Amino acid sequence: MNEQQDENNQRLSLADLEALSFDSLSRLSAKTHQAKPLARRIARAEAEGRARAGLRYLLHCLEDLALGRCDGGTLPKLQPRQGMRLHCDIANGFLPTACDLALPEFLQIAEAEGAACLAFANGYSPGFSAADGRRRCAARLCEIGAIDRYGLHQHKPAFAIDFGG
Repeated sequence: MNEQQDENNQRLSLADLEALSFDSLSRLSAKTHQAKPLARRIARAEAEGRARAGLRYLLHCLEDLALGRCDGGTLPKLQPRQGMRLHCDIANGFLPTACDLALPEFLQIAEAEGAACLAFANGYSPGFSAADGRRRCAARLCEIGAIDRYGLHQHKPAFAIDFGG
């Protein structure tokens, strides 16, 4: 390879990729509390080889911000728990911010009750995968499945958790 080829084939570090994602989102009106979790998940997805949830997802998010489909300044709202069910209103923001807010309480409910359900509403998150939720649940020795109104799926933004008996 010559020097020109080396220059064109440079790779970004994960930290650089996260910074690039954060800067891009911030320039299109996403506030830090929305941009940071999303940038972190984009870099992690790329590291895991899931481009659909990585840089390709970033392009969708930037388009969503530019077209007003997502509100980069909104805060998700966690509703009071109802038994084993927890509901989080994404408030037209990005799902990773809502996950960061809801998953700790969701896991506490699941541990206390043996099972739990977490529902997200009012968000737009194309290409989201439940990988981060699964990762957090695996650390607590539990199972997670993503459920939508049509049944059990792997890539929908609602979680059900079961600690087994």
